[in-house]
Amino acid sequence: MTKISDYIIEFLLEKEINKVFGYIGGAIAHLYHSIDKYEDIEMINCIHEQGAGFASEGYSRVTGKSGVAIATSGPGATNLITPIGSCFFDSVPTLFITGQVNTYEYKYDKAVRQIGFQEADIVSIVKPITKYAVMINNVSEIRYELEKAYYISQNGRKGPVLIDIPMDIQRSETDISTLKSFINSDEHKELEKKVLDNKIKDVVNSLNNSKRIIVLIGGGVRLSNAQEELLKWLRMYKIPIVYSLMGKDAIGEEYEYNMGLIGSYGNRYGNLALANSDLILVLGSRLDTRQTGTNLETFAREAKIIQVDIDKNELGSKIRVDIEINSDVLEFINELKNQKLTIDTEKWLKTLAIYKNEFSSIVGINKNIKVPNLIISKISNYLTDEIVTVDVGQHQMWTAQSLNTKQSQQVLFSGGMGAMGFALPSAIGASIASEKKSNCYCW
Repeated sequence: MTKISDYIIEFLLEKEINKVFGYIGGAIAHLYHSIDKYEDIEMINCIHEQGAGFASEGYSRVTGKSGVAIATSGPGATNLITPIGSCFFDSVPTLFITGQVNTYEYKYDKAVRQIGFQEADIVSIVKPITKYAVMINNVSEIRYELEKAYYISQNGRKGPVLIDIPMDIQRSETDISTLKSFINSDEHKELEKKVLDNKIKDVVNSLNNSKRIIVLIGGGVRLSNAQEELLKWLRMYKIPIVYSLMGKDAIGEEYEYNMGLIGSYGNRYGNLALANSDLILVLGSRLDTRQTGTNLETFAREAKIIQVDIDKNELGSKIRVDIEINSDVLEFINELKNQKLTIDTEKWLKTLAIYKNEFSSIVGINKNIKVPNLIISKISNYLTDEIVTVDVGQHQMWTAQSLNTKQSQQVLFSGGMGAMGFALPSAIGASIASEKKSNCYCW
C-alpha cells in the first residue's frame, strides 16, 4: 500500500523532476511531508505562492521538464493564478498541485458559497488559463489524472495543468498498481494521433521562387528544441531572420544575418527587412498585433506568408496566411532539410546590410545616442552563457532590442501575460535548474 502523497513524489522522480517550488499550508502538508522522505527531490520554499509559480516556470524553461509548484487551498491556490496565466500564454509546461479541503467538507453543487475553511473552486477559476484542470474526488482517480495532466502539459502546444487534491485523498493509502492508467487508454491513443500537413512541396516552390525571403522566429522554435537544426539550415542558404519577443534567444546575434526584433517596439532595420520581403516563413509565432500593427493591410504587403505552428487554432487566425502548416517546428525543419532548394539571397543580403548599417538600435533617427540601449549593448560584451531574466516595462523592450545574445544564452521574458514581478523568481528557478550556467542575471 502506498500513501497518495508519496505516490505523487515517486511519479515526479520517475519523470526526472527533482525540484518542487511552493509555500507551506495546512491543505498541502502531506505533500511536504512526503517530499521530506525522499532524498532525491528538494523542496524550494518560496515566500509567496506567486513567486513559487514563476520559479517553476523558470525551472521549466531551462530544463524543458514540467516545472512543479504546490500551494495550499483557497488563497494559496488563487495566488498561483498569475504564474499559471504566464505559463499558459507563453506555452510553458508546468504542473500546479493545490491542496483542497476534505471531500466531505467541499460544497460541490450545493447552493452555498463555502463549507470548508479556505475552500475555493480553483479548478473552475483556472480552467480558461490551463490546458487541463481537475479535482480528484476519489483515490481511484489519482493515477489516471496525474498521468494525464503530465502528458497534456508536455504534448502538443505545451502549457500549464492543475490538479486539486483534497486532504483526505492525499493521506489515503492504496495499491497503485490496481488503479487505472492513462497511458495506452483510449483517451491517450486519441491524443497521440497526429495529422501532419503534407504541404512541403508548396513551401519548397515558394522558397525557390523568392528573391527576398525572411524567416520570422517565434517562441515555438525553442519550445520545440529546433534552434540548432534551424541554425544549420539557415547557414546552409544564408537566409536572414527576424524575431518576435519570445523568439529573442532562439538564434543568437552572432548569426550574421540576424536582423533583430520586429513589431511595435522592434528595431527599425528589422521592420524594414520584414516590410520589404517577398516571402515570410513564420516559425512558431502567432503574429499578434504587436508584430503586425493594427492596420493589417499594410503588413508586408508584397510578401507571401507561410505560417508553421503546432497549434492549428493560431494558423491564419490574425492575418492572411498563404500556406498554413500545422506542425511542430523541429519536425518541419527536419523535413525541409531533406528538400532540394535553390535559394539565392546574395542581392537581398546586400540590401539588408544597408538597413542595418543605417538604422542602429543604439542611434536614433536624429543621430542621438539612445543611452539605455547602449548600456544594454555594453552589458552583452561581458556575458557568455548566462541566463538573463527580464521583468516587464520599458527595460524589457531595451533588452529585446539591444542585448546581443549568444547562441548558448537564454533570455526569459513574460510575454503574453506581461507580469511584473516575474524576473526575480523566474531567475531563481532558472538558476536552480541550470547546472552548467555560471550565473543567472535578472533586471
